Amino acid sequence: MQCHTNCFLSFEATGQVLAEAIQGYFAKVGVTVKIDSYDWTTYKAKVKEGDYDIAFYGWTGDNGDPDNFMNLLADKDPTMNIALYNNDQFKSLIAQGLATPAGDSRNVIYTQLEKIAATDAPWLPISHAQTLCAYRPNVQNFYYHMTGITPFAGVSKK
Repeated sequence: MQCHTNCFLSFEATGQVLAEAIQGYFAKVGVTVKIDSYDWTTYKAKVKEGDYDIAFYGWTGDNGDPDNFMNLLADKDPTMNIALYNNDQFKSLIAQGLATPAGDSRNVIYTQLEKIAATDAPWLPISHAQTLCAYRPNVQNFYYHMTGITPFAGVSKK
């Protein structure tokens, strides 16, 4: 049996290499994958149409809160929820999580959300970028934030 699927990715060198690797994995089980690469604007428009079998998407969380990732799966906008995931229990828990202050109660909610997301698997995490940061000893008050956003306020050089 042979199946065919299409794969969208925004044009970037690392995305192309990753798509080709996945194309090779699928070929081993008889699935032909056609890779279509687009500039970012076209890519987002095509993803919004939802006419794909596989689409690559990635980002760096910009605030350190689990909601930064989980909330995307409750979004009605397909440019944010490219998995087109729709789970009413998940949406209800997201609403509770957003309304609950940081602490144990909120942690319980997001633990439930993680379990649902792991069971339903709307996303398949396949890679993670490593960001390196180097600076000289004469740079003071610099720290690399976990979100990848580097605040330079207060940084100085002696």
